[in-house]
Amino acid sequence: MAQRGGAGKKALVFILLFIVFFLGRLGYGYYTTPDKIVKRSARSRVPEVSVDLSSSKKNYATDKLAQRTSASAMPQVDQKYEKTATVVTGTKEYDKDEGKLRATIKEHGAIVQFEHNVGRSDVKTRVLQLMIGVQPDSFDKFYAAAREIGRLESAEVTKVDKTNEFLDLKAQRESLENTRRALMELKRMNGSIDELVNLQYRILEIDQQLQNLGVKLGDYDEVNEFCTVRLTMYEDHDILVYPPTTPRRVMIAFKWSLKYYFAAMAALAFFSIFAFFSVAIAEKIRGWADPYGRHERFDDEPETEPATQPAEPEKPTEPEKKAE
Repeated sequence: MAQRGGAGKKALVFILLFIVFFLGRLGYGYYTTPDKIVKRSARSRVPEVSVDLSSSKKNYATDKLAQRTSASAMPQVDQKYEKTATVVTGTKEYDKDEGKLRATIKEHGAIVQFEHNVGRSDVKTRVLQLMIGVQPDSFDKFYAAAREIGRLESAEVTKVDKTNEFLDLKAQRESLENTRRALMELKRMNGSIDELVNLQYRILEIDQQLQNLGVKLGDYDEVNEFCTVRLTMYEDHDILVYPPTTPRRVMIAFKWSLKYYFAAMAALAFFSIFAFFSVAIAEKIRGWADPYGRHERFDDEPETEPATQPAEPEKPTEPEKKAE
């Protein structure tokens, strides 16, 4: 009966420890996730749009600048530049603001040079990315109108001078044209078949280079002069986030308690067994070092000698008795 009572007490202690684990985890869950509705932005749910626009068509514009060289002459200089605006907006009325954006593009005579759509309407994660070519005269008005669509998050305008690059391209084209004319003059002269064939290949290479330069210089033509507006519009809304229900909290706390309670008990049992065997090994080693038990401990008291008893008086002998 005594053994059963001791086992019952041990089981009760283990059960109480498990209850302490469980209640502690349950209270921690209520503390970290309070029982209330939380509102947060859906911006983090919008998929990241990583479209490389560097390979898209470049837009250039021209400004007529008066360069003062003397009091009587003020020649005009063409400044070629690249002007780019980046606009990022969010909207809770995606369909309405998209229609407003496309109407603004049409109103200012702009053209959509690149378009990328991603996301789903049912979960409100749509993103629209546009690269819009705007005529230089209408750039400021269109940029101001685009900023008013939706909720403006960021806006930036960058202007880069491209005059030197334009002049370099023109110089390369002029040099190639002079080389081509010289090769055409050589072609009229008599020569071997191999020389004429090599000369023709060289002329074809120059024609190809002239064609590539023509395409690049064509971007600078007044007919193709545009400024670029890169616009990103994402769908935004509020999300009502509900915390876990009470049964869900209880289940989470119970699973956590089972996992870490048995892990703690296993660690405790391991250290107990390790300590038991460590003590046993230490006793064994000490027994081998002092097999006869001669090793005195510092805390042992020295043995005391037994107290001497008083000697008994000697009995008288027979002659002494007769003399008496």
